[in-house]
Amino acid sequence: MEKTASVKLYMGAARTGKSETMYDEIVDLAFQNPTEHYFLIVPEQSSSSLERKIIRRMKQRHGQMGFFNLDINGFSRLAYTIFQDLQVGTNEMLGEYGKSMLLRAAAGTVKKDLKYYRESIDKSGFIDGVKSVFSELSQYQITNEDLEL
Repeated sequence: MEKTASVKLYMGAARTGKSETMYDEIVDLAFQNPTEHYFLIVPEQSSSSLERKIIRRMKQRHGQMGFFNLDINGFSRLAYTIFQDLQVGTNEMLGEYGKSMLLRAAAGTVKKDLKYYRESIDKSGFIDGVKSVFSELSQYQITNEDLEL
């Protein structure tokens, strides 16, 4: 069975409702065609905020809290997904998005045990800040032993 793909561009002046129209259309398509798979390609830095918007839109329009047939990805994550599907190995190190995902998962597992940062884990920018600290520690070759008091 041959699969086809289509691309739709939304063009117009600023603040004319292009984004809102696109969100409504993609949510309606995903809801009406649950066996079809949709990809929304967005800038890397906005994928998680757009996921939240789409989830809210799905609830408003169709009463559902989520979707299983819509992927919202930046180009790096889309490439990773394609390589996974095609079983093509890459020798690259973990990308920034992957690092953030791992840190968020790790933070979620220890959140209840944290004394100082428990309330900060879910705040915007916290994981990026932690990732930045880890990068600097690695860059300057600071070990656990160096940090012990």
